[in-house]
Amino acid sequence: IENIKIDESIIKEFLKNSDSGRFFQKQKCNIKTDFTHTNLMDIGIILK
Repeated sequence: IENIKIDESIIKEFLKNSDSGRFFQKQKCNIKTDFTHTNLMDIGIILK
């Protein structure tokens, strides 16, 4: 695993926008999953 130095202001901007997916995608360290065939989004909406 390679250590990557990232400017803290960039990290804060992605966190402020709740956009961790694009952050990790730009760092080329995101984990892409396939469909889980579960109703997890239904649970997320109910909890909000």
